[in-house]
Amino acid sequence: MFPLESVLFPGQTLPLRIFEERYKKLVIDSLARSGVFGIVLIEKGREVGGGDVRSSIGCSAEIIDHQELQDGTISLTVAGRHRIAIEQWLTDAPYPIATVRTWPDEIQEIKQSKAEKSVDYFLSFLERAKTVGYTVPRLSKDEIMVGLDDTELSFRLSALIPVGPFDNQMLLAASGPSQRLDLVDELVTGLIELLTDIED
Repeated sequence: MFPLESVLFPGQTLPLRIFEERYKKLVIDSLARSGVFGIVLIEKGREVGGGDVRSSIGCSAEIIDHQELQDGTISLTVAGRHRIAIEQWLTDAPYPIATVRTWPDEIQEIKQSKAEKSVDYFLSFLERAKTVGYTVPRLSKDEIMVGLDDTELSFRLSALIPVGPFDNQMLLAASGPSQRLDLVDELVTGLIELLTDIED
């Protein structure tokens, strides 16, 4: 397990720079097996040194690229695969270890119009942010939606929203795609209100 001060979503890629010896060993051990480890949010404390409080919901991370650098660190890129629920923390020697289970989303029916409205709402926020001077990614509705089922789309939007780790954790832990899209809409509304304050 790799506790971080950030959240990984299924379907999201995340670059990491590994410098602590215990996490270098985690990477080496993971590569020797399945290439997969777990990532959870540190809710209190720091990444370095231990003594942290960790979330009980995380995401499995598959190593898709790695490189040992001249300074002794490891450059790593991982891809989020599945939500996981922590059943028990076992030990931090030589690195954090836990028993986990895959925790799939509840099956929640979503009308296509609802998913499209969430995407349109997010894109309207990006356009408005651009008008007040923020640098935003250039994304189209098709780039966000095409080829994704409801759960995948809800995680995709969650990964794109510029919010903090505790909001991200709330999105990760949502019961299913319908609830997650509702939370996405609420967070986008809050971001738009912030932009309105800037405009005023």
